[in-house]
Amino acid sequence: MWRRARDDRLARIEVLSEEFDRQRDIAAVRLSSTITKASLLLVGAGLIAGSWAVDLIGKPFGVLPLITMVLAFAAAAAALISLIPRSTVKLEPSKLIDKVLFECQDPEIVDLKERILETKSAVIDDLNRDNGRRDVWVRIGYALLGFALLGGAASLITAFVTR
Repeated sequence: MWRRARDDRLARIEVLSEEFDRQRDIAAVRLSSTITKASLLLVGAGLIAGSWAVDLIGKPFGVLPLITMVLAFAAAAAALISLIPRSTVKLEPSKLIDKVLFECQDPEIVDLKERILETKSAVIDDLNRDNGRRDVWVRIGYALLGFALLGGAASLITAFVTR
């Protein structure tokens, strides 16, 4: 009876472990996607700010082009903030070996696998928090970039109408 309960618990731990591996992979793909989006945002904001800066050098300009450039720079800043490397919980094999083999009082396989599962859980939670923070900055950046594009379009329309 006790052996069956142990085997059932071990089977549940294995299922959770496999799911945590999938969740970790999903979080890694999401991080890669967010970094790609932030990089594109940075390029777009740089193009807008650069094109307006070149066009406005030495010429009098109104408030609208200035607002457009400020929004583009703010979008670039949001992209840069989202690209800042952060220290996250890592699944370090050497520390895991120490934790599982030497710190664990009861070397029962179920307890060892539970310790590994706890470590995987911490890694995934940290990755998801990091992804969430990066996503917020990328979304803010894209909103600012959108407003910069609208400001640029409004500025161009104003310039054509007043000529």
